[in-house]
Amino acid sequence: MIPSKDKSKIYITEEVGSGRVEKRTCTVMDDLSHLLNPTKWNSLQSIAKIESERFIKSTGKHRNQLGLYNKFTL
Repeated sequence: MIPSKDKSKIYITEEVGSGRVEKRTCTVMDDLSHLLNPTKWNSLQSIAKIESERFIKSTGKHRNQLGLYNKFTL
């Protein structure tokens, strides 16, 4: 985990194998006090962003993906 100025938690994994290099970065934000109209988001607990970067050695191609996830209380 890497500390962040805005209190987000950042986790990074890197894998090398099968002819590719892949790096994933997961940023989790639990402090949602800065959201606009926070009362509209009462049941929102956290937001996560997952970025994936993949490099295929044989072709030299790069691929980037971005996923956003949220956690609500029911």
